[in-house]
Amino acid sequence: MEKKLLLIAIAAGVLAIVAVQIYISSKENALTQGYRLVEIFTAGSRIEKGDVISPEDNLTKVAIPDRFKPTGAITTEYEALLAGGRVTAQREIDKDSLILYSDIQPEQDRPILHKIDSEHRAMAIPVSQVTSVANLIRPGDRVDILAVLGTAQSGNFFSEGSGTLSVKKVGEDVEILAVGNEMEALDFESQPDYYETVTILVKTEDAEKILLDMAQLESRQGLTLVLRGQEEN
Repeated sequence: MEKKLLLIAIAAGVLAIVAVQIYISSKENALTQGYRLVEIFTAGSRIEKGDVISPEDNLTKVAIPDRFKPTGAITTEYEALLAGGRVTAQREIDKDSLILYSDIQPEQDRPILHKIDSEHRAMAIPVSQVTSVANLIRPGDRVDILAVLGTAQSGNFFSEGSGTLSVKKVGEDVEILAVGNEMEALDFESQPDYYETVTILVKTEDAEKILLDMAQLESRQGLTLVLRGQEEN
């Protein structure tokens, strides 16, 4: 009997110790709640309006208790937002000042820039329904570009024998980046049914040649786009 009482007393003592430890732990958590340290960014040097902001160049990290973190402060958890030179300052920021979300201007994503490499340029050319295959050209299509060059002496551009005319291919297998300001190849019903420009992707030297040919055009229709088939692309 005494042995059983002893075991019960020991078990009760163990439970009491565990209960006390749980109580103490809960009190410690309550006391330290909000005092977890977080790292935020401050200006490592004076930053002028329009300057690029990046952790590598002009920012420093400072650790502060989480509960004292100012509203809008940028923590190191979002360091990727500031990396790569894609963010600029919207105002002047003194050295050691906190960097807030309201202080920065992230670079807007412009999909067209991802299409242009160091050897190519994007340029817009005017089109009409006639020269753009009845406005059926879509982003992602590939075209040949033709120009009618020469001199029409009689005033009737299409009169045979009125001057010296020639058709010149000024671009071959050229990618269409946009029609109007639409870059996405949407379904047929969602596509714009009328536009006056298309944006093409050409090599730098070809852009210069196309501009020169456009300046010499006699045809009021300008450059003509000839749509290529899918098997050719």
